[in-house]
Amino acid sequence: IEIATLPPARGLDVPGALAAVTTEVASFLGEDPRGTWAIYQPIAPGHYAEGDDAPDVQPRATHPAIVRVFANRPPERAAELLASVGAAVVRAFGLEDGNVFVRFEPADPDSMFWG
Repeated sequence: IEIATLPPARGLDVPGALAAVTTEVASFLGEDPRGTWAIYQPIAPGHYAEGDDAPDVQPRATHPAIVRVFANRPPERAAELLASVGAAVVRAFGLEDGNVFVRFEPADPDSMFWG
């Protein structure tokens, strides 16, 4: 799970937020939390615009967190997984409901190397 946001407006415990996301998503999947990974990628202040609004910190209600989920899941389970990840990110990062954009990238075992 890759999470990109502007820097938080108030003190955000990034390790705690990532742990909350991975734990919640792993619970949804019925898996060990150690098998669910998350990376926080801060967006530089002023480098994310909605129209002409390019703030220096992450608003709660605009400039949705941009999240990429890379997973090996059947297509019929992808929508549920995306909703679970989105809800977890909203809670952990203190965003308003719906202020997250989550996209799914299928993990094709034939196009990866693990070693």
